[in-house]
Amino acid sequence: MKTVVLTNDLAPSDIIDSEIYQQYEKLLEKDIKTYFSAPSALVNVPCPGDKNAPGVNIFEKLGLTYQKSTTCQSWYVNPRPKAELLEQFYAQSNACRFWREETFKLSDAQLYYLCGSRVHWVMECVDEYLSGPLTLLDYETKYPNLITHLNAERTFKNIIVFKPKLYEHIHLLPREVAIAQYDDMVNQVDVVTAFETIERMFDTCRLFLDAAQFCRKGGLLLFTTASCTGLEYQVLGKDAPTLNPINRMNLLSIEALAAHVEKAGFEILELSTPGRLDVNIVKQVLEQKKDLKTDSFWRYIFESRGEKTLQGLQNFLQENRLSSHVRIAARKL
Repeated sequence: MKTVVLTNDLAPSDIIDSEIYQQYEKLLEKDIKTYFSAPSALVNVPCPGDKNAPGVNIFEKLGLTYQKSTTCQSWYVNPRPKAELLEQFYAQSNACRFWREETFKLSDAQLYYLCGSRVHWVMECVDEYLSGPLTLLDYETKYPNLITHLNAERTFKNIIVFKPKLYEHIHLLPREVAIAQYDDMVNQVDVVTAFETIERMFDTCRLFLDAAQFCRKGGLLLFTTASCTGLEYQVLGKDAPTLNPINRMNLLSIEALAAHVEKAGFEILELSTPGRLDVNIVKQVLEQKKDLKTDSFWRYIFESRGEKTLQGLQNFLQENRLSSHVRIAARKL
């Protein structure tokens, strides 16, 4: 199993406009109250990392409670919105519609800047592990620009999407890309991709079970997600700026993610945390929130040490799988 380290520079401002994100969060807080304030809107669930493990409350954010597994250490919202209400929220809420509108206003060059590394990763994995005419299925598609660029590579005989989450923007998919029906895909797919999907799912097991059904023997499962075992979440907790109970509803630990993949019948080929923003994010939050309670060691590192130490820390996080951004490549046995 390999680990990949990325060394090119990346700043938080390259990923997100802070004013737009603040508007999104305000809408999100209001929408959560509108959609999920009734007790009947929420339901208790087992830990998505280990269904047999009890969870303990660790904090609340935007009115919803996060728990932590006592065994696999995963974080998850519990109780959480019912599956049908969650789907309605993603499709219709002001916050989600606003975010999609703002995202799709970006230029093609900006969108490729955001998705280009994923395209390169998919193509590298295909070149290394597969050959012949290939079918790729993207699971719960949210990034039409990524599909467009994968399609432009002309490597895949077919590119299909399954349960796309594009809603009013479904027309942005290339015309030759079809929407998959479950039964038609069983044992028919060479590559299943899922980008930032696990953290938003009502039931995370569904992805791994479906991928095992769809993939031919030797086929690949390639996915990215956020993990609670990364520095950003471990140091900042509920004050992590990327943490909200809708887009980060499930933050599985590295160990839980690996266990899910292997239980579904896949061999892990790569498990990396090639995130490049953890140190910048933590440094920025600690500078802004002087009263934030955290270990004195981290205060010392971020307030007293220079860029060489901070860059070395980010490299250490990547090398030791301690960044909050995870990518896993696995092959069906």
